[in-house]
Amino acid sequence: MTGADGLGRALAALSGEQPDVGDILAHLVADCAASSGARAVAVLARDEPAADLELLAASSHHAAAMEVWQAQHGRGPCVEAMDAARVVHRTAEAEGVEEGSLGALMRDAGFRAVSAYPVAWRGVTLAGLNLFWASDEGGRAADGQEPGRVYADLVALAIAHPALTDAGAVRAQLRRSMAQRAVVEQAKGVLAWTEGLDMGAAYARLLTLTETSSATLGEVAAEVVRRRGAPPA
Repeated sequence: MTGADGLGRALAALSGEQPDVGDILAHLVADCAASSGARAVAVLARDEPAADLELLAASSHHAAAMEVWQAQHGRGPCVEAMDAARVVHRTAEAEGVEEGSLGALMRDAGFRAVSAYPVAWRGVTLAGLNLFWASDEGGRAADGQEPGRVYADLVALAIAHPALTDAGAVRAQLRRSMAQRAVVEQAKGVLAWTEGLDMGAAYARLLTLTETSSATLGEVAAEVVRRRGAPPA
């Protein structure tokens, strides 16, 4: 199975009638490894802040072993990423070289470094996504892009999604999205009218206003319409 196949099956499962989280995560970790160049990928999680850590998914037996070690010892890059809610990059050497240490286990499995990403949903850290690399510099892309961040968000969606599959709730959310989009279009018209912009530039301006505030796109659009008034028909 190629990485594209893994992601495609994960996304198809997300939209299915009865999504299976384990199946979705299996496809996601496989695709994450294939698309990022990581040697292996795994997900460690806990359902409460003080609960025991559990392995949710792994692209290889070796990755699973690294996660089990962290779960049993209650420490390691993944645990740190979850507790501190930040990305942790660590080399195998930094994790220790003595027999039985995580660093020694990583080295024996052919891993030189690990990148751990917190998996959060609505401000609550649920899990950690771990990418294991064959080189010390793995996960530190020169262009600043880190695929682990994208896949951490996809893992969060996969975990939370089954709770959001009530058809009535989905339709209600769709109606809210439609209403928000109507306000965004109105705000584009307001900005085009008041600032002498074409519609493309007006939308870019609206996005800039959103990026420089703590509000959502819909909230910024509504504020633009409220403050500056509706454009003439």
